[in-house]
Formats: sequence, structure tokens, C-alpha cells
Amino acid sequence: MFDNESAKRRLVTALKARRTVLLAGAGSSRSVGYPSWPMLVEQLRATFANNLGWPINTAAMTFASTIVAEICKNKKQDAYHNFLEKMFEPRRDRSRQHDDVHVAMVRLPFCGLVTTNYERVI
Repeated sequence: MFDNESAKRRLVTALKARRTVLLAGAGSSRSVGYPSWPMLVEQLRATFANNLGWPINTAAMTFASTIVAEICKNKKQDAYHNFLEKMFEPRRDRSRQHDDVHVAMVRLPFCGLVTTNYERVI
């Protein structure tokens, strides 16, 4: 059985010793309006490869590769890059740049940060 209290103590000890790295994925920025991977892939499909169906049990990142191959085949790389820039540009609404969870994450004494995100929230 998993001992949550023991895990918390080990995490706090590692944080205090600055031996932990924050890994933040797309879900960390959904609260301020950026898409999750499945949402992004569906928007890519609708914009660039509406003829493709998303196969059941296919991971978002796997299907994204199929869409990008379709984009390259149709020579729409510039439109694809413009799409990503627009999707992940900084928010104009200053109140939606980040939220309390983001502030709490960056205040913790991590020794580093790794993210899969395209935006600059963290």
C-alpha cells in the first residue's frame, strides 16, 4: 500500500535540499486558456487535415505526427507555424497570464524546470 505521508515527507526533504525538478505539462496552463494536447491536436486536425479521422486508441502526440506529415505534404508549414504562434502567444489579458497554482509552483525551491509547453506561463 502507498504511504502518502511518507511520500510527502520525502518530497519536502528533497525540495529543501533543492534536489527536485518541476515537470509541468500542458494541463498546467489550461486554467489560463491554453489548450491541452488533445484539444490542440483536434484544432490542428480541423484546421489542416479535416479529411483525417482520429483513430480510436491513438495517443494525441502520435496523431499529431500524422497531422504534421499531412501539413508538410501539402506544403503548409508556414500556416502551421503561424497557427502555433497565434495559439500560444502571450495573453493580452494580464489577469490571465498565470494563476495562483503557477505562482505556488515557481515559489517552490525546485532546482530546475522542464516543460512540454509552448507558451510562457511558467
